Amino acid sequence: MTIFLFHHAGGDKYAFQSIEKQLQNRYQVIVYELPGRNYRLHEPLENNIAVIIEDTYNTLKEHLENNHEFVFIGLSMGALIAFLLAQKLQKEGKPVPKHIFLASRKSIEQYEYNEPVSQKSSAEFWDAVKYFGANIDGLLQHQELKDYYEPIIRNDFHCLEKFNRNYHSYTLPKLDIPISVLYGMEDKSIDEKGAYSWQQYCNKTIDVKSFNGGHFFLV
Repeated sequence: MTIFLFHHAGGDKYAFQSIEKQLQNRYQVIVYELPGRNYRLHEPLENNIAVIIEDTYNTLKEHLENNHEFVFIGLSMGALIAFLLAQKLQKEGKPVPKHIFLASRKSIEQYEYNEPVSQKSSAEFWDAVKYFGANIDGLLQHQELKDYYEPIIRNDFHCLEKFNRNYHSYTLPKLDIPISVLYGMEDKSIDEKGAYSWQQYCNKTIDVKSFNGGHFFLV
C-alpha cells in the first residue's frame, strides 16, 4: 500500500514529518510538494489549480501507474488537490485510490463567497492566516522569515480564491471512491455540517470523523 500526502496552503513536504515517520514503518509514503518551495524552489509559484493538478499528476505519474493499491491524504488545500486529482484519474480511466482522506476542508462550493485575503495588507493578511490556527508567532518575530513565507502563502490563497470563484467552470462528477472527511473540533473553518457537505460529490456514503485540535490537528 502506498500513501500519497498533499500539504496545506503555504506548506511544504515537511509539514508531514511526524505523520510520515509513523506511516513509513508500514507503508510506502510519497509526499507531493507544490512548486516554489524547498527542492522545487527554482520553479515559479503556480496559482492556477488546473495547472497544479496536471503538475501533481505528472510529478506522481510513475508512482500512480505502478501502484494498484494506494490512498490519498490531503490537508486543507491538499484535500482539494487530492480530490481533484482523484477526479482526473477516474475520468481518464486510470487507477484510482482505494480511499481518500480529506482533512480540514469543506466541499468545493462552501467557499464561493468567502472574503478574499490574498490582496490584504501584510498585517491583515497575517491576521487571516492566524485565524486558521497556524502557530506563526515565532515566524512573525523574524522579518526574513516573513519575507520568505508571505509570497508563498499569498500565492496559495490566491490560487484557492480563484478556484472558489470559478469552480462552476470545472467538470466535477461524483467519485466512486470511498471518502473520509476529518476535521478538528476546534477548527473555526469547518464543522460537522461542513464536513458532510462532501457527500454531494461522492456516490458512496462518506465517513466523517472529528478529532481534538484545530485546523492542523492532522500534523
